[in-house]
Amino acid sequence: MTKRQKIFRVIGACAAIVFVASWFWTGLLDNEYITWPREPQPQIGRIVPYGVKGITVYITEHDREVHKWLKRVLMCSGAVAVICLVTSGELYRIMSPK
Repeated sequence: MTKRQKIFRVIGACAAIVFVASWFWTGLLDNEYITWPREPQPQIGRIVPYGVKGITVYITEHDREVHKWLKRVLMCSGAVAVICLVTSGELYRIMSPK
C-alpha cells in the first residue's frame, strides 16, 4: 500500500466516523421532535414547521439551523468517505473475491 493510499484510507475512515456520528445525532433529534406539540408555541420560540416521520411539529430557529448543518455534514462527510474509499483502492479490495 502506497503512502497516498494510506492517507486516503485514514481520511476516509475519519469521514465515515463523522458521517455515522451525525447520522445518529440527526436520528436522536428526530425522535425527540416527535414528542413535541403539533401546534406553534410562540412564547418559547417554536414557530418553524418541521416534518418528521409523517407529522408536522414546530421547532425553534436554532433547532432548524442545527438540523441544516447536520444535513450538510452528512452529505459532505459521506461524499468524502466514498471518494476516499474509491481513491485508496479499498473498494476494489472489498469487491474483488480472493
